[in-house]
Amino acid sequence: MIAISLTLLLIFFTFNKNEKVLERLTLKADNLSLKVGQTVTNFYHVSSDKAVVTFDIENPNIVSINGKNLSALDVGKTNIKITASLDDVSTIADIVVEISANSFTLKITPSQNCYYENNTLYQTENFCRFSADILDYNGKLVEEFYYFSTNSSLLNKEFLYFELYSTKDCQIIFYIPAQEIYLELNVVYIKKSALKADSDC
Repeated sequence: MIAISLTLLLIFFTFNKNEKVLERLTLKADNLSLKVGQTVTNFYHVSSDKAVVTFDIENPNIVSINGKNLSALDVGKTNIKITASLDDVSTIADIVVEISANSFTLKITPSQNCYYENNTLYQTENFCRFSADILDYNGKLVEEFYYFSTNSSLLNKEFLYFELYSTKDCQIIFYIPAQEIYLELNVVYIKKSALKADSDC
């Protein structure tokens, strides 16, 4: 009789222990509508920091995930299955992410040692100067935005013009904080030798 009671007690505590794990592991995520180039931080919430979270993206060509950051790469729609696991217990959240075309336009006007074609700025010297304006979907000028360059290049703004110092290909990123949108400008550095070879043809 005592042995049976101990067995029932053990089963009861084991069941309660598993029940607590189930209660504390929750996963929440909502459907998203983003613009191309936009990044969302903390797009899901899991109740335990110890949980292992994995993602199954139906169409990885339009969305990328890095930790808790989800970035919109291209126009389209995709399903994402989020799985959180902890101590043999798993929970799943399914969301739909829809990406639409960017409503902001980057207008580049070359001024010195560069030219602009096919959404790319071609730099012909170690230093180039250009102006950059961002227009919203109504054609209104966006006043507040931040900018930075990649690949160890140096980017400054002097009055109406940006000045780029670089001897390598790089990217210039424009960030609109009000919309949490990034606009990218590819910069290609053309060596003088390549320019000379073209002119000789």
